[in-house]
Amino acid sequence: MAGRKNFKGRQEKRNETADLREEAREARTPKQQFAVLDKRLGVNIGAKRERVRLGREPWPTSVNN
Repeated sequence: MAGRKNFKGRQEKRNETADLREEAREARTPKQQFAVLDKRLGVNIGAKRERVRLGREPWPTSVNN
């Protein structure tokens, strides 16, 4: 299989970088995340669900919304 060379290594590397991105995202405040989205996508363009989610933080503590 020509396309599977070093698949495990590439997959592990992707997982590591995903973990780093996730940690960086969790460290940002909602206001900082809005700024990142605006810089990346444009002011109030795209990532509608993410922007709604950020607007609702902090999440309610109850499980039954």
